[in-house]
Amino acid sequence: MPEYLITFTAYIDARKRPENFPRVIQDKVVASFDSGLLLVDFVNKRVAVYAQNQGMGVTLDQDLIEDLSIIDTNRIWVPMHMITHFTATYKTITGEMPQISALGLTEMPSGKEVVKH
Repeated sequence: MPEYLITFTAYIDARKRPENFPRVIQDKVVASFDSGLLLVDFVNKRVAVYAQNQGMGVTLDQDLIEDLSIIDTNRIWVPMHMITHFTATYKTITGEMPQISALGLTEMPSGKEVVKH
């Protein structure tokens, strides 16, 4: 089953954007899908969750997205009234994706050693 990196991008209303606040915010999700239809369904449901929750919780530190061993404690809530619209893009991930264990350690699902560059 192929894994995908799905990037949800929300565009901030220029009239409501605080000083030094980014113009776009992103939420990145890694998930597996058997078909393209399931991927599209996931994207639609995720955007519906943002709408239902009336906002989007995101990290402003883009380094956290690259290094899974860093625990993300610097998240902010962006209310829906600041967001004009969403887009979603996806990329197929090749190879194994490291995951964070219950102890907070990065490990591969197969048990192989995580190689850090």
